[in-house]
Amino acid sequence: MYIAYFLNNDDKREWLNIVKNRLTEQMNFAFNDEMVHVENSPGYQMGVIDLFRIISEFLVQFNDEYGTKLYDDVIKSTEFMAYIAKPNGAVAAIGDTNDIIGGNIIKNMEHFKNDHLTYGFSQGTRGTKPTETSMFYPKSGYYISHNRWESEDYSKSTWTMFKSGYSSKTHKHADDNSFMLYSKGYDIFVDSGWYNYTTGNKYRDYYMHGT
Repeated sequence: MYIAYFLNNDDKREWLNIVKNRLTEQMNFAFNDEMVHVENSPGYQMGVIDLFRIISEFLVQFNDEYGTKLYDDVIKSTEFMAYIAKPNGAVAAIGDTNDIIGGNIIKNMEHFKNDHLTYGFSQGTRGTKPTETSMFYPKSGYYISHNRWESEDYSKSTWTMFKSGYSSKTHKHADDNSFMLYSKGYDIFVDSGWYNYTTGNKYRDYYMHGT
């Protein structure tokens, strides 16, 4: 895509069409129609969203309609992240999500221009308060609930997440029917997380499969 604009030769349109077809295929593969990433890890969702954001912003500067549509899809997909964030501003450690990814989300959240996302990750100090206290994503297998969104004592509010079902086995742990609970500033029930990426490591096998 960059080369097509840099060279700006007779092949530019053909190359851009190839790029856009590949982007569309990847978007359709990576996200279901709930605009939730299918790899069972909120951190991976935000990482992929950020890649699409960079691409879409590049195209938008050339008044490309495809770039505008891609950017709209990016904004839709960040709504899930607004709800999956716990009241302490951290990303729920579901699947292979970890604290490093969570820190990157907080650092980059302003780029996405989703006021609900900004509100959630800034713990109510910026952005716009969401109107719904709970969200259900049946195809993705998530039920998420916030008991309140008020900015006062935001980190002391109660958040819960129930996980059951999936669209893909990628990064999928044996976590069906699991739940997480955060309340009054503390994690009460947590997911075991990812530990590492070493296949066969006894601790990773236990965290992923419970065996």
